[in-house]
Amino acid sequence: MTPMTYQQVIEECEPLPHLLLGNGFSIACDPVFRYQSLYNEAVARGLSEQARKVFEYRQTTNFEAIMRLLDEAERIVEIYDYQPRLGDKQTTIRDDCDFVKDALVKTIAATHLRTSSAIESERIDAAAGFLRDYDNVFTTNYDLLLEWVLRNSRTPPLHDDSFRVSDAEDGADALFMPHLEPRHAVFYLHGALHLYFQRYDTRKQDWSKEDQSVDALVGRSVRDNKYPLCVTEGSSSQKVRRIRRNVYLSHGLTKLRNIRKPLVVFGHRLSDEDKHIRQAIAENSGIKLLYVGLHNDPESKRNQMIREAANRIKDMREERLGGRNPDGLLTLKFFSSQTAKPWTPKTVEE
Repeated sequence: MTPMTYQQVIEECEPLPHLLLGNGFSIACDPVFRYQSLYNEAVARGLSEQARKVFEYRQTTNFEAIMRLLDEAERIVEIYDYQPRLGDKQTTIRDDCDFVKDALVKTIAATHLRTSSAIESERIDAAAGFLRDYDNVFTTNYDLLLEWVLRNSRTPPLHDDSFRVSDAEDGADALFMPHLEPRHAVFYLHGALHLYFQRYDTRKQDWSKEDQSVDALVGRSVRDNKYPLCVTEGSSSQKVRRIRRNVYLSHGLTKLRNIRKPLVVFGHRLSDEDKHIRQAIAENSGIKLLYVGLHNDPESKRNQMIREAANRIKDMREERLGGRNPDGLLTLKFFSSQTAKPWTPKTVEE
């Protein structure tokens, strides 16, 4: 197959489609956000030998896939009532699953670009221009790149995240206020490092004037009992349970279920760990066009999996309609994600 170019997608879409970002957006900024970097940091932090062997067995450094596998393994062990004889240096499946879950947030912070000044202003402006082609922006990334782009772009940003400082709370962190949702919004579907939940509210820390590293800022937050709101559960069903317990996260997923106009998916695998994302798209007949990005060879194993996941969304839509309302069917198209160049200033584009 020959994917479309990104420019063809933008020209074909009606003005301001919606955007779903995955880790590919962050990797396009800096390779430090690759899973391999996170895995290496987790090993340095004490990932058990058994857990490392599970990563090796699956030939992946994807934390979410391993957490899902460990969860399933633990359930199977419980069904068989298996009681392993553990040596002093061995850990249980639950120990490793909890370690991987906790390590995901800490390793993202530890491997994160130190401060926003690590990204040149021209690249920040380029990313802001990339976002301005979209209505609402949804992301499953936990990092601060999107926040940095919105705060540091030298042109006024089109999007906002609905967090406001309350006049009644002097000095308090910004509070999520859904009733003040802007026309063009940003939604962190799985939370982010700078968000936290406290006393029934989701709040956002403003680190724009801080000169400390992201790792140090997250460490300070944890000490202040402002643990980052990050949905790190391995399976989609576990993620959904976590999302439903939080007003902010639930609001974002509900928004995805109700948008209209085409949706462009950039840098996202649409994997089984995110079945709830696939389901939200499939059940929303307001999304009639779905554009999914493929990086490099469209026939690679990774891209074949992405194409299969995207086609499952299309099939779910068709099954849901059951032959009724043919206008609600989903048209699926693929584009070459490397032609998007979200972080490349136009003046130096090849």
